[in-house]
Amino acid sequence: TIELKLLRHAISVGRSHIVIPFMFKSKRIVIGFFDDFRTSLEQKGVVFETRDTCWYDYSDVDAILALRGLPNIELVTKPATKLINAWLAGVPALIGPEPACRELRESDYDYIEVNSVQEILEGLERLKDANEYASFQAQAARRSKQVSQEETCNVWLATFEKEIIPCWQRWRARSQSGRRVHFLGRCLWQHVLTKKWKNQWKREKSRLDLST
Repeated sequence: TIELKLLRHAISVGRSHIVIPFMFKSKRIVIGFFDDFRTSLEQKGVVFETRDTCWYDYSDVDAILALRGLPNIELVTKPATKLINAWLAGVPALIGPEPACRELRESDYDYIEVNSVQEILEGLERLKDANEYASFQAQAARRSKQVSQEETCNVWLATFEKEIIPCWQRWRARSQSGRRVHFLGRCLWQHVLTKKWKNQWKREKSRLDLST
């Protein structure tokens, strides 16, 4: 559809009413926005889809768009799953400013960070260039080897061997009363941190709502 026939489909992943969440508050308004957004993309020869099912399968698309409208304190808890799935599928990804993705980033060709409609359109325009698109695909192929099933298993095995099992062994070495004191202390600390987290979440959510 597009010139050079490189970017035929760009899909968004996740719930359709939060894909472009930083501008709107209600599903009704967002649906109306999607009409205008799709029109802008169609003018560039891009087919835009929203998917609620099989969001992990990027085998039939040319690029993916993934954005979240969440407070920063919640955003830091989200994994880079969509970026990893894009690498495994060998497709470029346009992703919001997410800490997990930034931590994995090693190259400008790992993904395109976007935080506005204009940046999305500019990113898609960049992918129309044959050399740029090929560079993103090549980088995805390189990074996919680092997040393969085998490598992921190795990371988990190392985590169990170096962290989880030693921690369990230290717990087992405690007396029964020592285990109880340790358990109660951890429960109390978790309660304090949870309350603190919720209060900060409310403050950040309020600021996020005011800015939309």
